[in-house]
Amino acid sequence: MTWWIPLVFVGRASYRESAALERLAASLGVRPLSAFGFADDYYEQDVTWHSAIDGMRSIEALLREVGLLATAAPDLADDLQTLAAGRADSRSPSG
Repeated sequence: MTWWIPLVFVGRASYRESAALERLAASLGVRPLSAFGFADDYYEQDVTWHSAIDGMRSIEALLREVGLLATAAPDLADDLQTLAAGRADSRSPSG
């Protein structure tokens, strides 16, 4: 099973704090959320798929450690929880 994160459907807080989230992911040793985005063949970008487990590992690690970032951007934890909830949707027969 492969998985990608449609960051466009996540809130503004994760967009505003994307650079900080990238640094936090690197410090935690997990893939950054940007690794799960969509690459475009038209622009000759390499399309790389990652497992759902890697995606959830990243989201869960970020949720555990997002503390100070969430203080600066209160909606950030909500954005990450929305991504985590997507896991349940991806397992449904219609999803």
